[in-house]
Amino acid sequence: MKRVLLAGENKCTFCGACRNACPTDAILPVHVEGQGPAAGIDEERCINCGRCRAVCPQLKARLPQRAAEPPCYAAMAQDDVRMQSSSGGIFALAAQEIWRLGGGVCGAVYGEDFLAEHILSTDPADLPRLQRSKYMRSEMGLTFRDVRECLERGKPVLFVGCPCQVAGLYAFLGGDRQGLTTIDLLCHYAPDPQVFKRYLKDTFGESAILSYQFRDKKNTGWNCVTAVAMLKDGGEIKRDLSNDAYQQGYHARLFMPQVCEECLYSALPRTGDMTIGDFWYVDRVDPELDDQKGTSMVLVNSEKGAQLFETIAPKLKTLRQLPTKLLETNRPFHSQAHPARERFFNLLETEKFDTAVQKALQGRFDIGLVGIWSERNYGSELTYWALYHVLQDMGKDVLMIERPKTAAWGGEDAPPLFAHNPYPSYATVRPENKLQMRKLNGQCDTVMVGSDQIWHPELDAPFGEIFYLDAIHTDKRKIAYAASFGREYWQGSPEQRRKVAYLLSRFSAVSVREKSGQSLCADLFGVQAEWVLDPLFLCDSKHISALAHQGKLDVDEGTLGAYLLDLDEKKVRALSFAAEKMALKPSIVTDAFKGEGAARQHPGVHVGARMEDWVQNFAQSRFVITDSFHGTCMAILFHKPFIAIVNQGRGATRFYSLLEQLGLGARLIETPEELYSRGDLLHDIDFTKADQVLEEWRERSLQWLKAALEAPEERLPQGVDLLGDEVAGLDARLSELWGHVQRHEEAVVYHGKAIQHFEGQIQGQEERLAKLKQDHDAMQERVTQDLALRLERLEGDISGRFEALEQYARALQEQLNAIRSSAPYRVARAVCALPNKIKRKLKRK
Repeated sequence: MKRVLLAGENKCTFCGACRNACPTDAILPVHVEGQGPAAGIDEERCINCGRCRAVCPQLKARLPQRAAEPPCYAAMAQDDVRMQSSSGGIFALAAQEIWRLGGGVCGAVYGEDFLAEHILSTDPADLPRLQRSKYMRSEMGLTFRDVRECLERGKPVLFVGCPCQVAGLYAFLGGDRQGLTTIDLLCHYAPDPQVFKRYLKDTFGESAILSYQFRDKKNTGWNCVTAVAMLKDGGEIKRDLSNDAYQQGYHARLFMPQVCEECLYSALPRTGDMTIGDFWYVDRVDPELDDQKGTSMVLVNSEKGAQLFETIAPKLKTLRQLPTKLLETNRPFHSQAHPARERFFNLLETEKFDTAVQKALQGRFDIGLVGIWSERNYGSELTYWALYHVLQDMGKDVLMIERPKTAAWGGEDAPPLFAHNPYPSYATVRPENKLQMRKLNGQCDTVMVGSDQIWHPELDAPFGEIFYLDAIHTDKRKIAYAASFGREYWQGSPEQRRKVAYLLSRFSAVSVREKSGQSLCADLFGVQAEWVLDPLFLCDSKHISALAHQGKLDVDEGTLGAYLLDLDEKKVRALSFAAEKMALKPSIVTDAFKGEGAARQHPGVHVGARMEDWVQNFAQSRFVITDSFHGTCMAILFHKPFIAIVNQGRGATRFYSLLEQLGLGARLIETPEELYSRGDLLHDIDFTKADQVLEEWRERSLQWLKAALEAPEERLPQGVDLLGDEVAGLDARLSELWGHVQRHEEAVVYHGKAIQHFEGQIQGQEERLAKLKQDHDAMQERVTQDLALRLERLEGDISGRFEALEQYARALQEQLNAIRSSAPYRVARAVCALPNKIKRKLKRK
């Protein structure tokens, strides 16, 4: 017994770390649909050592130091090397260098059935097998052990693989090793190899292929969209993106595993010592770097990588260092899978590979089923669910189409009463408006309307006026299965009648659920209609039983199951009376719109019952009482004795039409009070006759449906179809323009608010500036006054001091004059002058 190691985590790339590390070889590949091989644990061999999770690089990365901004190069080997390589020939030169040193090269080759697998080669003759892209995930096997053994013998090893595989090798080895050099690839993603195997089988045959080569350069030069298949009979088939389903799906990321969407190793820093890949768009940097023979982008992430690159650089024809940021435009670090990936893998179960790819990429379906499948009504949701399964069991691919969002009663994106959406997300659509339904003409060759009261004249407008399929071209197969007018008479206007008659005449086949519907179609609309069973009776019982098993109600053989749409006191009393008579406990489900309110008024009502609970209530109860047509159908399907109360407000004709045909008309009562006097209704029912009628009717209904689906549609498109498409195109353009107008209006409002904000800021600044000027003027006035006062004081002080000096000078002059006029001064002056007189006299002698 095997279990997936990372079950539920969706992380496993099956890199090989756990498989190579397991001491008991308990790790084996387990195929996961849409994901590819994953690590599975053989319970019989497992010793629960935990080594597998311990080495898993998806749980904990163990990588050597790498450059966060490695140098980036555009590199071109010589022409002869590149013509045998996918891109610029760097791998070939690196491999030859390792072989020259006596080492081994580990890379991917084609193995059995052309599935990629890693090998460790010491023979240069293996180079052609190791070269070129494989466009799928490679099987690692036990090559990590071979790498370790080679390194332990002192031999150098070059390992080349996807980044996750390089990370797996380091995890297995416990880190870097001397002599080991790794190169990781600029990986787009690595699809499940079984996808490629299926492609080869459906396209060329089980054993017709001799060799297969991606990216042939002989005639088209360096590219990523060509392939050449060599056949055993000597033929050669060349394919490219225009005619090859694998190329189309691969490049659209239709095959991308989820784990590749969430790759842990695609960004910088990288896992390898070097990183190599195609240098797409390098011609935008320099046209001379693209000669259509291949140019490699090389990132040198470590010292080991630099040593190897320096060794091979002299052998290159062209080498140019470029900005590392070009890596971002060359290919994205993270990519999302095509939204139709899940659908593609589902289609592969029933379709050829090419058909599955085309349907998935183009959004094409066998049948578009238009209906009220999200109506929050148990019967409506279940009858469309049943018809969906009927068509699926016929091998048809079905797109569920709800009413437009603009309809007054527009439904929802998923059936709200189911615990889980029963339809794949890719298989449902709710158009924005009625005109958008014209897109269905390019998606479906057959468009159907399903059961229930879709043609009730009072519901046509609230439902969006779509159920006569006027949006669908005349050359498309248009089918109505078990449609209902809701009444045995026509309530619409003459104008409505004429319109309906014209639109029904465009149908390829019409069937109705009630006998009265046949008459209405023939007498009022001139259309022949088949009377068929409700889809619930056509659906394989295994689907309905599976649904019942998912219910969570406490229901058993001691239960009286009741589904009462219009719950009132009369019905509750009648239900209680019947339950007491049969010694059963009531289990009540009511209209999904009324559940909570009814629960407050009537104990015993299940609040929030899901569809699964509703089905279980019929399947596991002992007896059923209902005022619902589909409730009556469920009781008959599960062979439960039942009482059906005619619901005049919701349409009585369908009750009579079905039960009278099955011979069960006696189980129908007009009012709840009838139950008190009808003790015969509390007994079991012999369904033998009803089953015989149902079986014949079911077979007739199925045959009618199959014939309607298979009948060729020979009518051509009409002018009204083309005109409608023109209107739809104009409406789409108008919506686009209106979107532009709204965005411009929003921009105007935004900029208006921004202008108001800036005006407010300007006004605030002006007010602050005015206040600053006012403060400045006041301060200048104060400073001027202060300086004037100080100057005045200084002038006064100087004047006083000048007068004091003048007075002092006059006093000194007076003193000097007094000294000069005094006798001592005159004597002293005469004494001082005497020597000079003596000198003059002596000179004269």
